[in-house]
Amino acid sequence: MTSIDRTAYPRFARRASTRELDGFTPAVDEVAWAREMTKTDPHLLALVVWLKSYQRLRYFPSLDEVPDWVVGHIRSLLELPETVAAEVDASRTGKRHREFVRARPGVKYDQAEVRDIAEAAIRAAAQNKDNPADLINVALEELADAGRELPGYTTLDKMVARVRTEINGNVFAEVTARVTAAQRARLLGLLRVNPATRRSEFDRLKVPARAATIGKLKERLAHLAKLDAIGPTEQWFRGVPPGKISHFCGEARVTDAADMSKVNEDKRVTLLAGFIHVLRISARDEVTEMFCKRMAVVHKKSRARLEELREEHRLESERLLEVFGEVLAAAREAGTQDPDAPGDAAEPQADGNAEEVGTRSEEVDDGDAPESEEASEAAAEPVDEQAELARRTGVLVLKALAEGGGVARLSAAHEAVAAHHGNNYLPLCEQYYKSHRPAMFTFADAVVFEATSAERAVLDALEFVKTLREMDRRAEWIEESVLVEWDGEEVVLSVDVDAFAGPLWKRTLRDKRRPGLLNRRHLEVCVFSHLASELRSGDIAVVGADSYANLHAQLMTWEECEPHAAKFCQQAGIPADPKALVAHYRKLLTDTAKDVDAGYPANTDLRLEDGKPVLARHKGVERRPSALVLEAAILDRLPERHLLDILARTAHLTGWPRHLGPASGSDPKIRDSLGRYVITAFAYGGNLGPTEVARHMRGVSAHEI
Repeated sequence: MTSIDRTAYPRFARRASTRELDGFTPAVDEVAWAREMTKTDPHLLALVVWLKSYQRLRYFPSLDEVPDWVVGHIRSLLELPETVAAEVDASRTGKRHREFVRARPGVKYDQAEVRDIAEAAIRAAAQNKDNPADLINVALEELADAGRELPGYTTLDKMVARVRTEINGNVFAEVTARVTAAQRARLLGLLRVNPATRRSEFDRLKVPARAATIGKLKERLAHLAKLDAIGPTEQWFRGVPPGKISHFCGEARVTDAADMSKVNEDKRVTLLAGFIHVLRISARDEVTEMFCKRMAVVHKKSRARLEELREEHRLESERLLEVFGEVLAAAREAGTQDPDAPGDAAEPQADGNAEEVGTRSEEVDDGDAPESEEASEAAAEPVDEQAELARRTGVLVLKALAEGGGVARLSAAHEAVAAHHGNNYLPLCEQYYKSHRPAMFTFADAVVFEATSAERAVLDALEFVKTLREMDRRAEWIEESVLVEWDGEEVVLSVDVDAFAGPLWKRTLRDKRRPGLLNRRHLEVCVFSHLASELRSGDIAVVGADSYANLHAQLMTWEECEPHAAKFCQQAGIPADPKALVAHYRKLLTDTAKDVDAGYPANTDLRLEDGKPVLARHKGVERRPSALVLEAAILDRLPERHLLDILARTAHLTGWPRHLGPASGSDPKIRDSLGRYVITAFAYGGNLGPTEVARHMRGVSAHEI
């Protein structure tokens, strides 16, 4: 039987609260009416109990099922002795009392009509839903809208079981007919137990994904390939609602291989097919999530490596600055030496440079002869001074560079420091991407991507790098456009990095000395990095996934929404006419603005700064001494409770374990289900494993948890 706790079937409350008692309090006219219809006190009490129970529950419970607090509350209001019990002498009397209650509001009970309404609602809902509790709730809602009396709970439960079996049987036959003999053999082969490991492939497939390491990503990609090789499950379940497929998978997931072999073959094949179908969807989500996490790790390691390089090159940068300072000092020293000093050249201007020397030399050597010897000697004298200055500066600079380690060593150090002097860590990503490269391309080949908008630059770039890999292009630099053969024709395939890459990526991919070329390795990292970013943002979706599916395709079209728009507006309390709706919200906004303006002078939390509203943090009122005393008294009197005791008490008072139970919606078959659910919640809430909890508790096993 379906657990009644998981349905909306009305029942008596677990405890007598003030609100519940008010619902069972009879009015004066109701008491007078009941006294006219009965002659004895027990009949009077029974009639009033049934009257208030019917008004509250919309069905007649057995008098034995009515809680004592309801009977006692009504008995006290009727001023009857404690010895009076709510009872009828014969079934015929009870039937007459129920007719009295129905006649008072003018309700006519037609059992056949109620069954027809409930069955029609269940049959329509069973096309999309499969949980028995959901189907019972649909029938209850339909009967409530029709204003009909509710049938017994067992009546609804049996009706749901019958209709559900009929509809699911048709689905089982339809799905099985689409599975070929070879595919059916592969599905049934999953239940075969390996004598060595004593486990079946069906059991092994239930193992969840591990941490997102590169090794686990490769294993999960192989797992996805095996699932895809079983068969096209999306074709098998064509036309079957996703809710039913999920329920079939849930039923298969909680069933072991031995129990699965006991059901008929059509149902067995359908449950296995649904299990594989959901696993394929989950596997696509898992490998996509792993891919995004691995790319995030690549970038994280690259940023960390950039910081390490900065720290490593800190001393080298300081040494290069020191050498540069010595070079500048040598240049200043060469320009300030006394020209009359022995062994030293004449002193030129301090700001003279080699370019000026070369220019003046060209002026002398341009082929024009001086007009006189005096002019020739006058023109030759500054050239000699500049040449001597350049020679003396070069000697001192070379000496400073030699003392700094030599030109070759200093050039290499400069290149190493200059490569990472900015905040661009992207060139470092390639060294951490190399080990991921095979898995990244395997992932790109294993799933199908689709753009959720008109922008396809990243997907086009992905096709570009995949084509380069297929062409076995290993050159470090490749053209932005390549010629490929497609269906016997030559097609130009190009990539537009400007459409999606940022400035730092463009600087990494291109080289000014190689126009029109891109760095192939960095391009792959760039494309996969943007692919991961687009997958997270939802701009790119994975076909056949769940978490990374195209959510736009799941939205209802306006043609589907239009018939329900008027009813929605009525329920929401807004006008359905477009002009009236605009006027409604305009008036609402205007009234709200007037209220805000009127209360602004007294609003100390809101102020205007440069014409912009600024909301200050609201300061709470200081607590009075009496409140502090009350808090201390509560803490002093409130006894310490263990977490397990709190869970058990709240479970008893609120009944939250009713939301747990088998996937089928039936009542749990384990003994003391309330205690087991409390212990399980304690285990998961305390982040404890089943084995660890079972080791410290008697009477519960890890398997039950």
